[in-house]
Amino acid sequence: MYKNIVTMEIHKVKDLNLYLKRHKYCFLYIHDSWCSNTTLELDTFFKSKYDLNKIFLKICVSNAQKIIKTLDITMYPIILVYNKDTVISEIYCTQNLINNLEKVYNFLD
Repeated sequence: MYKNIVTMEIHKVKDLNLYLKRHKYCFLYIHDSWCSNTTLELDTFFKSKYDLNKIFLKICVSNAQKIIKTLDITMYPIILVYNKDTVISEIYCTQNLINNLEKVYNFLD
């Protein structure tokens, strides 16, 4: 039986580090409350995916200032793609978001 890709909102640096270590690939979505349309679009995209090696984490800027400072985030919304604790791709939340995300997602084994 397949399991949908894990999606979760995180607020603590400790939790972020834990998820980065436990999963091969992490799609880390940095956003804020005004990004609700993009967030919904991404939630829909990841709900249709089935891969235990990949996780979708969401970080709301206004609720996770320590993470934002630790990662040195200067602009958002953005998706940072990690392989363990290394950023391997940045996906900007533009008009072609889902198309660009699909390409990166499918490229990763």
